[in-house]
Amino acid sequence: MAASGNNQNIAMEILVEDIMTDRVETIKPDMLIGQLAHIMLRRGFNGFPVVEEDDKLIGIVTFTDLFHLLHGVDHDLFYETAETLHQKIQQVKSWPVSRIMTDNVTTVTPQTTLNQVIEMVSTKKIHTFPVLQDGKLVGILGREDVLNATFSYG
Repeated sequence: MAASGNNQNIAMEILVEDIMTDRVETIKPDMLIGQLAHIMLRRGFNGFPVVEEDDKLIGIVTFTDLFHLLHGVDHDLFYETAETLHQKIQQVKSWPVSRIMTDNVTTVTPQTTLNQVIEMVSTKKIHTFPVLQDGKLVGILGREDVLNATFSYG
């Protein structure tokens, strides 16, 4: 039991600023879903913050959003047999990211502890966190960063 307490203390001492990626690539809400999927797969990113022209965070789009989209497309096939799945995919690829992004974004600050992030991942099922400092996007934190820090420092 003592080892568990030590690991929790270590997790509480590690801050988001210690493990976040500070070079954040963002996308605009009018990017097409097909372009987004291509970039995510090519670069190995799980998601992107979505920003307006002034770089204000307005949403986030992740692989989960793409899977929700695909689930909806597949579900529609049971009711609409005139179009094939391929045709529906071609259609949604031309939609803007703003149609599928999450606009109620859970963010963290650089001073958020690793322990707090682990709790959010577990309870809210969120895997990608934009990092905001004074309302400005300064980083991004993914579940891989959390696991890496947990098992590297623990």
